Amino acid sequence: VVTLAATADQGPWTADLSVRAANVILAQSQWTLPGTRAEVHRLGAAWTGEAWKVRAGDFTAVLGRGLLLSVVRNEALLRDWSLRGARVVWQEGPWEAQVLVGRADNGLGRLPSLARTWSVAGLEASLAWKPGHRVGIRVCALDDLRVPARMRSRATGRRLAGSLSLSGSLLGGLLDYYGEGALVRYQDPPLVPPLPGALDPGRGRGAYGALTWARGPWMLQAEAKHYRRFDLDLNQPPVADRETEKGTLDVADGARLYGQRVFRDAGLTLFLSLGRYRQGRLTSAAAWRGSQAYGGFRLEGLGDALDASLTHGVKTVHEAGAYPERRTEAALTWRFTPAWSLALTFDGRANRPPDSAPYREDALTLEGAWVGRGALRIMRQSGTRSPGAPFGGRDLYSGGLRLELGRESHVDLSGGRWRGGEACSGGQCAILPPFEGWRLEARFAF
Repeated sequence: VVTLAATADQGPWTADLSVRAANVILAQSQWTLPGTRAEVHRLGAAWTGEAWKVRAGDFTAVLGRGLLLSVVRNEALLRDWSLRGARVVWQEGPWEAQVLVGRADNGLGRLPSLARTWSVAGLEASLAWKPGHRVGIRVCALDDLRVPARMRSRATGRRLAGSLSLSGSLLGGLLDYYGEGALVRYQDPPLVPPLPGALDPGRGRGAYGALTWARGPWMLQAEAKHYRRFDLDLNQPPVADRETEKGTLDVADGARLYGQRVFRDAGLTLFLSLGRYRQGRLTSAAAWRGSQAYGGFRLEGLGDALDASLTHGVKTVHEAGAYPERRTEAALTWRFTPAWSLALTFDGRANRPPDSAPYREDALTLEGAWVGRGALRIMRQSGTRSPGAPFGGRDLYSGGLRLELGRESHVDLSGGRWRGGEACSGGQCAILPPFEGWRLEARFAF
């Protein structure tokens, strides 16, 4: 993948263009293709005034906290989505508003069996009705323009969604609050008839709320969510959980309490999260419940040279019998000079379903970096050995070299074997295929 990007500024006007040549599917960078094709990746122009911002071309967009619309880059899922159309943003005194219209696709245009395209129109307006308090309203209309035959069961056709939000601060800034409720109307009948007992195919709803109390070194946050038939394809509402946890928008309820204590003199932060959740499927009224607890610490600037962090959690899954799923994340960074550092990271998961063999997968990465110049990394992936696992469940090794060239330009060369599997970010998940070979990714900005 090679990208050439150029930006021009002239007074209130800016313009940008990027051209990308690739022999991979951009949304799933491990999927190689027989030929290389160059295409316009991003193209746009913008004008900025005192109260107005106008852009035409490609842009990312989020309405509110993402309950109705969130078309942004998600590196963890290899998604580089954007809208192609126009957006107008206006801000004057206590008022803020934006209007947008365009098209979005899932970046799989070179795979007709998977490519999808949507039309999008959105409106957002908010008012600071008193100091420290804001009310907002949002409306979003979406439609499926292109749906492959194999994905017809997931298409929902025309849908119109709206939401109302309240946010602000209380008690002199000690307590912050945010709440947003949304309704969705699916205007077309489902392409696949719903099963008996399934949710109403014509309506959906979603709600999210958060209360945050902070005083001195202490912080407490309570979150809650409620989603029913709320997957709009292009939305990414809060998960009220760790951002790397798997979520569903079909039937989902959840709540958690998160707390942390900061010891500023030592550069130490301790944190703990306790939560409950309930999830289900569109095709059934049944649901499964579970609980999750995780905690850990972050240590920054020990001896002006050492950073460390550790998170360990246990998620109890109540589906076909209760079983625990454990996850551990750890990182250690040593800056032995102002310009050079060495980092070691670990990510491990393990579970033991009632009627299955125990499962484990780990990833260990060592990276040496030269600030502003580049980095060299080595990764080892290991886990449960089974005939069905990628490459026979053997330990997999990979490595890479990244060179920073300034002005957001870089070259990244990597090679080896990657396990692939399910990756989650922001409550959304994608299956990344296993890969063996070499990868080159370069970006040159002017």
